[in-house]
Amino acid sequence: MTEKYVLTRTSLQSAVVHDKVLYETTTTRLVLRSDIVDNPHNTNARVKVTFVHQRKTQQGGWEDSPTKPLSMLKAGEEVKLALHTEPTLELFNQLKNLYAIATNGKIGFGETSLVVGREEEVIQAEASRANVIRLLLAKG
Repeated sequence: MTEKYVLTRTSLQSAVVHDKVLYETTTTRLVLRSDIVDNPHNTNARVKVTFVHQRKTQQGGWEDSPTKPLSMLKAGEEVKLALHTEPTLELFNQLKNLYAIATNGKIGFGETSLVVGREEEVIQAEASRANVIRLLLAKG
C-alpha cells in the first residue's frame, strides 16, 4: 500500500512532516506530528515524533487540546497514553515509512511530496512523462 507524505524543509538539517492521523472518532483524534532530522550524534536516529490529541471545533476543524508540560507533574501524578491495537499498528507503519523517508528520501527545499510504498506499487517516470500521465488522468 502506498502512502503520500508532505514535508516542509525547515533548515538544512530538518524537515517537518504534515500530521498523520493514528486514530479518529467523530469528536476527537490522535495525530502523529513528526520531524525528519540529521542527527550527527546518531545517524540512525533521524525521526522525532510527538503525539497530539485534537478535538473537533464547532466549525468542523481540528484544534490541538491544551497541554501541560510533564515537568509540571507532582510526585505521584502520571500521564498515560494507551493505544488500542489498530492505532498501534498504524503507528508502527508510520514509523517504518518515516524512517524510509529519513534514510532514502530526497527532501528538497520548500514543500516536498513523497510517496512510500512497495516498489511494484510505485510508478517512477521522468518529469516530462509524469506530466503527460497527469494530463491523461485529468482528462479521464
